[in-house]
Amino acid sequence: MKAKYLLPAVIFLFPIFLFPETITFLITVKSVEGKDKGSVGDFLNLLVNYASKTKFNKSAEEFHDYLSKSLDKFDFKDLYNSKYMKPAANGYKSVTYVGVNSQEGFNVDLIDSSFEKIPIHNFGDFGVEFSLRKNESSSVATGSYAKSNSYSGDLKLEQYLGVFSHEKGAVLLGSLLSLLDMENLDKINLPASKTFSNLKNSENRKVLDLLLADLPSVSRFLNQYFAADSLLKDQNKNGKRVTMVILNGRINNRYVQNQYPYLAEYFDDISELGNIKMLFFNSSGSRILEINMESKTLLLYCKFYTAGGKMIPYSTKDGNDELDFSKAFALPTLSLYSFKILISFQAAIYGLDFDNKEITVNGIYSNKPGEGNLSFALKDFSKTSVSGGFSYLIPSWAIDIAIPGNLEELIYHFTTVLVHANQDRGSFLKLSWKKKPSAWNFSLRSESEFVDNFFIRFGLKVFNYKIRPSKLAGEELSRFLVQIFDLARKDVLISN
Repeated sequence: MKAKYLLPAVIFLFPIFLFPETITFLITVKSVEGKDKGSVGDFLNLLVNYASKTKFNKSAEEFHDYLSKSLDKFDFKDLYNSKYMKPAANGYKSVTYVGVNSQEGFNVDLIDSSFEKIPIHNFGDFGVEFSLRKNESSSVATGSYAKSNSYSGDLKLEQYLGVFSHEKGAVLLGSLLSLLDMENLDKINLPASKTFSNLKNSENRKVLDLLLADLPSVSRFLNQYFAADSLLKDQNKNGKRVTMVILNGRINNRYVQNQYPYLAEYFDDISELGNIKMLFFNSSGSRILEINMESKTLLLYCKFYTAGGKMIPYSTKDGNDELDFSKAFALPTLSLYSFKILISFQAAIYGLDFDNKEITVNGIYSNKPGEGNLSFALKDFSKTSVSGGFSYLIPSWAIDIAIPGNLEELIYHFTTVLVHANQDRGSFLKLSWKKKPSAWNFSLRSESEFVDNFFIRFGLKVFNYKIRPSKLAGEELSRFLVQIFDLARKDVLISN
């Protein structure tokens, strides 16, 4: 009887046995884990805990309610002078809290201790400090706007991540790139799946068949709630075979409605919000990655080239891409890499149309034994044009005379201060991983400066009423994330 089922099993697994070097999703998981077997499951469990089992004690709950109300009106002065903000160094006032991870979930508590003394001992434990400083005059003046009141903001986070570091993240991304290599996909021969059935070409089918075989629960979840018009293409560039990843996907809101009605309603509400495009360039000016998100169709577009587990920079001219193989790089072996991000956006908010052609962010990734850093710095923010009719404030016929000019100047003043924040230290975000002594700590540091003017109040009103999900939609979003984290965890644990 056993022999009866042995032959089909051998036929099913034969391609993997035949090509032992074939990269699969499960082999990617094992590559990330290395000698730390089961660690990916532990990390997914941490995400489930954070998304579904976070509890705030009374003081932390009161502060978050207060913060929400402050963002609603937005008044820096009230927040700065609130009972929650305690005097700190260099004229700042700070609030500090700690998150403790356990099998029951995360417990978050406000504490009086300084950030440097927050106890972080167990996997997932974290500490956060948010600080504000009032400045009598902003770092710069623009046009008709003299230096005005501003507030400097400083956010710090530190978290104990055990064996997880930037190195494991690089291994994950590098292994996924190797999986998408056309020569690797050629080795995969599995029973045909029916997920994303509209994607017909063989390279797409091989990836989808492999996803169903390795991570069946995740595959079915993605097939239910997402749709895709393209995934990747087999390309020949300069006589070399490469993979062009050209993901054109979107959320299938009709199916989200069945299980998550408030979340689906939120997606409908933001449908007219706009779009954002990000282009990533290397230090030579060649493109590395393109990302485009559009709220109307809930679209996510992503494009890049890869071969041999490496990212391949490219330039685009007259609709044709020319690849620079000499600048190809493998993520796990990078020691220092500089890049630039150009961001553009269009937004439609309460009858006003906002259009910005170029925001420049500089990035640096560094990796050395026991330490890794990923930094982003805001370097330029072009003028944002404003048009349309804010009809319930003033008559629509007057909008092009009154509001746009004024609002454009307010936005320009606000964004210029962001660029030159804190006497030209600038606005930045830095992610760091450090080994202390045998485990890894993750830290985040962000600084900026905000002008206290009409635009910040208008912007945060929009954030509260247009962008931020309602409480019920937020709860369903947490459930949605928990579901996919939990399904991934179960698939990984079964494979182990």
